[in-house]
Amino acid sequence: QLARKHLWPKLDLIVNVNAATQGELETIPGIGPALARQIIAGRPYARVEDLENVRGIGHYTVNSIRPYVKVEGETGKR
Repeated sequence: QLARKHLWPKLDLIVNVNAATQGELETIPGIGPALARQIIAGRPYARVEDLENVRGIGHYTVNSIRPYVKVEGETGKR
């Protein structure tokens, strides 16, 4: 747990993938600039599972980022 907080200091955020900036999307573990741009291009998303339609994001990735993302409401602390 401590090592993860060191690597990703903003893990306490839940990011709304429909409204987040590229920088906010990049706080999600495993999401870099290229995937963040693709997430933005694919908006809107009705469900978190719809992220599987983004090239480079599959079922495994969606399950691993699920605690850090949502499709409604404000990006904010967990």
